[in-house]
Amino acid sequence: MTLLCAASDVRIVHFDNDDGLDHNIVTCIIQDREGYIWLSSRDGLSRYDGYSFVNYKAQPGDGCPLESNRIDQIWELPDNNILCMSGHRTLNLAGCKYYVFNRKTGKFEVYRGKNLPGGSYYVADENVMRRISSLKEYEGLETRVMCEDRQGGYWVRTNRGIDRVTFVKEPLKNTKFSNFGEEVVRALHQDRAGRVWIADKNGFVRIVDRNLGNVRYLSADGRITPAAAVFGHNVYCIYEDRHGQIWLGTKPGGLFRLRRKGQGWVLDRYVSGSRKPFGINCNSVYAMAEDRYGRLWIGTYGGGLNVVERPEADMPRFINKDNVLSGYPRGALKVRCLMMTRSGVMLAGTGSGLYTCMIDGKPLRRLKFWRNVRNPHDPSSLSNNEVMALARDSRGRIYVATYGGGTNKILSRNLLSNNIRFKAYTTAQGLASDVNVSLAAWRGDKLWIVSEAGLTLFDTNRDIMINYMRGFFREGFCLHGDHAAVS
Repeated sequence: MTLLCAASDVRIVHFDNDDGLDHNIVTCIIQDREGYIWLSSRDGLSRYDGYSFVNYKAQPGDGCPLESNRIDQIWELPDNNILCMSGHRTLNLAGCKYYVFNRKTGKFEVYRGKNLPGGSYYVADENVMRRISSLKEYEGLETRVMCEDRQGGYWVRTNRGIDRVTFVKEPLKNTKFSNFGEEVVRALHQDRAGRVWIADKNGFVRIVDRNLGNVRYLSADGRITPAAAVFGHNVYCIYEDRHGQIWLGTKPGGLFRLRRKGQGWVLDRYVSGSRKPFGINCNSVYAMAEDRYGRLWIGTYGGGLNVVERPEADMPRFINKDNVLSGYPRGALKVRCLMMTRSGVMLAGTGSGLYTCMIDGKPLRRLKFWRNVRNPHDPSSLSNNEVMALARDSRGRIYVATYGGGTNKILSRNLLSNNIRFKAYTTAQGLASDVNVSLAAWRGDKLWIVSEAGLTLFDTNRDIMINYMRGFFREGFCLHGDHAAVS
């Protein structure tokens, strides 16, 4: 794969035999519902997943019904298999033969259907064809635009192979607030006033307006000042409770509470090791959530859950496995994310699976937990035990991001079970990567998935994914540890 920068707003990626493409004379290109690019050529069928090509064709003695490896046109059938037309060397379509590439078996079969799909070859807009043919890279070459993918790329055939051309007015621009070589963002939170709290790995906590203007800083003593100041702790999560208090979970600096007093703010800090019977039991805080009773649930990475029954109290107490929650599951000590449902079920994503429990008015010591983990023999189980993030779309459907198993959609209505059913979305369904580290619901039924390879915009209604890879970002996209950042 060769990247050619034709101009500031044009990018050309060139593919040929060296990249695994079986034949440079491509006859048809389509994009399926899962996001894969399929190419037919004079030497078989190829699938491109964004990284590499996989080629399919008849081999000696393999029983394949193809009379020739030349495939002239392809369509996607309703069952997601690929219909292939072969033999269209003249305008006499009566001599064409049709085959189905079965995606499950990876083999070609004779097409037994009575009806053929409508539609012919893709025809690009005249303005697009004129703009592409006028590029300097195509001077003296015959070009044909064969497909427009959902990511905004045009697949162009020349006598040297296949190119993917994108017109990018402006890559996504990163905003840096300091001169540090890296500005790794660990936590983001928008408060009720619309201000965005941004915490980075360098120890800064910035409070900015919607347009990233009027930047203020949280100082080490709790003051919010326009002068650049370092908070001094690596903040992993930020949460505003119903009382307007701002909580900051850090690693390994413990938990901080920012509450108003008069015209200013008071900063309280809670750390483990104080030997108080009702103190927080771990200094690595990754997640926070509030239940319908006003209690604050704190997910720590090492001490499990801590519950603050009265977050507004001057001296709040922390309920955890070392006091009231004596029956807390020992496998759920490394909590990465939390979610509360409207019905009162809490979901906790951990390093050893997904835990659920009902949060009601009963005493906390009676909490019962259910655990869901990966079962290698059950495709509807959780795809990976390392749960990184949780999100819910506008229809209430819950998604679970995992580190290595892609993102799972919860299918079961009953969440209080050890046998919740999941549907996994991985690279096989079009994800940029199976290492997913963060989720965010967006505009109703869409979901942003952050992975090690970039960003994926997932339309949860149509099961369509659009991947935005590193080249989409002006300064590049990278992962640091278990979080994603643009640096």
